[in-house]
Amino acid sequence: MKVLVAGLPKTATTAVFTMVRDAMAAAGEAPETVFEPGGVTVGEQSVTLHLGGREISLHDPMLVKVIVHGAMNAAALEPALTAFDHAVLLVRDPRDWIISRYLYSWYRKHQPVAKFYRRAVRLVRRKEAAPVSLPFFRLLAAGNASGRDLGEEIVPAYAELRQLLTMAGAGAFVMRYEDFVAGRIEVLSAHLGLDLSADVRVDDSVARVARSRSSANWRKWFTPADVEFFSPRIDPILRACGYDADDWRLDETPVLDPRTGSGYMQRLYEGDWSGRPAGWRSVWRRLATGRG
Repeated sequence: MKVLVAGLPKTATTAVFTMVRDAMAAAGEAPETVFEPGGVTVGEQSVTLHLGGREISLHDPMLVKVIVHGAMNAAALEPALTAFDHAVLLVRDPRDWIISRYLYSWYRKHQPVAKFYRRAVRLVRRKEAAPVSLPFFRLLAAGNASGRDLGEEIVPAYAELRQLLTMAGAGAFVMRYEDFVAGRIEVLSAHLGLDLSADVRVDDSVARVARSRSSANWRKWFTPADVEFFSPRIDPILRACGYDADDWRLDETPVLDPRTGSGYMQRLYEGDWSGRPAGWRSVWRRLATGRG
């Protein structure tokens, strides 16, 4: 069986990839895995994946994880889709996605500029102390690791994802991030014919990716000014991806946990994971709160 797991960054692609890998191995079909190839070439009767100077021919059994970005955009992936037995495409509420994307941008291997980091962490701590005092879009406007406004990425990023969803059509399995973190994997399990387990333990090398392991955090991070700013930009995306564009309800008394905000930024920037929450490697176990 040849399986593709694809989505934007910060949409649980790593966790779903790990879950499927483990289930295939348990079923006696341990796959060769290809993690985030940088390119793909489609011939008349072959598909070749490019990873770190290597050329890997698609074969059975194989599991491939792709981040839909750059050279691996929707147009590049489209010719290869039919070569897979199953394509699992991840979608996430763009309001939560932009928060996770911003916080993860401070990972030290992205080579963030120190002065931008210091300014950003000060602003995030200020927002944590008084969540309604500072709109989230102001953090984006203040710049991310490269000093640019990440808010400008959300529309083109989701346009790429929507294009891939359209190209894949009914042949792909579309899974919501929100269903995955809530442990609702029965339909995917039946689709793949695998005994999937939501208690996923990702490899230490990618454990940093996990942050809150929950959904609807935008209700805590956003303010009324954010609703006014983001709604015209995001509503078409919400509708296209099957979310309720009329639901912009915010928490009345929001509380932001520094462990998943400024503390997460600090761990990414400084590379210190000694203080990470207990059970960090079991990153996608269902949360008792449902929203976290």
